[in-house]
Amino acid sequence: MIKSMNKISLLIMLISSCAVLTAQEVFRNSDLAISKLYDGTWVVETTDMTTMYIVEGSERAMLIDTGTRCEALDEVVRKITDKPLIVVVTHNHPDHAGNIRYFDEVYMHPLDTLVQLGVEFHGEYRWLKDGDVFDLGNRKLEVVWMPGHTPGSIVLLDPAINAAYTSDTFGSGSVWMQLQPHTPMRKNYESCKRKEKIMREKNITKIY
Repeated sequence: MIKSMNKISLLIMLISSCAVLTAQEVFRNSDLAISKLYDGTWVVETTDMTTMYIVEGSERAMLIDTGTRCEALDEVVRKITDKPLIVVVTHNHPDHAGNIRYFDEVYMHPLDTLVQLGVEFHGEYRWLKDGDVFDLGNRKLEVVWMPGHTPGSIVLLDPAINAAYTSDTFGSGSVWMQLQPHTPMRKNYESCKRKEKIMREKNITKIY
């Protein structure tokens, strides 16, 4: 068991350190700051230390996660892109799905309905599955189911920039498995090994 734990910790430390953000700030208000990473890619960092991403293709855009408390988040996103917007939450914890109330439709893995969010939402959930692909025009993002942090945690692969958006699945620098509903450590280890394999095979060099 200790040997397996050491492997998990090493894998997560390695992939969590793959990307170092160098970004140019383009917008700021009292809740958040938005910085451009690449053409068509922005990071949104909130004052209460949550992170979102805006990814834009030639036809559509995607908001990855929604933070905890951001006034009129839908209007803020429109300062960056006016393309039809797809909203995806990587998992159903309130620091990642706390502002879904601003949107009519939100994509999430169905297993994360086991996680009690406790925020107001009158829109429609659309269910994700492993292997789904969002075509934004000249850019495609692939859904990879990576249970561990939560039962329905997902990673989004963005091969156009050799990147993956991993949220708390791998991105927090530590193993967060103590929150209910619990996921077996073996399941998290399997996700780590699968992610390592995907990074090699698909040339994923950046973790966000």
